[in-house]
Amino acid sequence: MPRTPDPTITYWPSISSQTTIVVGFVSAACGAAAAWEASRVERGGITALAPARGLLGVAVLHLGPIAVLGLIAMIAPFAVVTASVAFTSGFPNPAILAVSFSVILAHIALGCFLGTRMPQFLGAATMLIFGYLWGLWPAAIGALPWLRHLNGQGVS
Repeated sequence: MPRTPDPTITYWPSISSQTTIVVGFVSAACGAAAAWEASRVERGGITALAPARGLLGVAVLHLGPIAVLGLIAMIAPFAVVTASVAFTSGFPNPAILAVSFSVILAHIALGCFLGTRMPQFLGAATMLIFGYLWGLWPAAIGALPWLRHLNGQGVS
């Protein structure tokens, strides 16, 4: 019987990159929520009702909580993984977290764009499908290995 390796990890860049597996799910959910909210803002005519606030101010007010929830969802896996770390000196790699959060922000921006131009259900569904295809599908493709590099998942 081969001996199983020690499950504890003490290398923070490895821990940081292992927690990015949630990006595919979180970015899809945040993009769909942004599309839903942008469609709701567009249908309600909120930007026309409050001319003192610009479009950016309204977007930050309505999409900011989605970005905060996306950030919390990116940080939450560290609580799970940190419990299995034998030696917790050091910190998570901020570059990996920044790139993961920028992916979430990009999905929120795309969701906002699509939400203002599509019906409410169609915009949210499109972002859920796009998030799934971007985050999870390229890693499953074996015939086209270059496609896996689009999202950084599934490469070893």
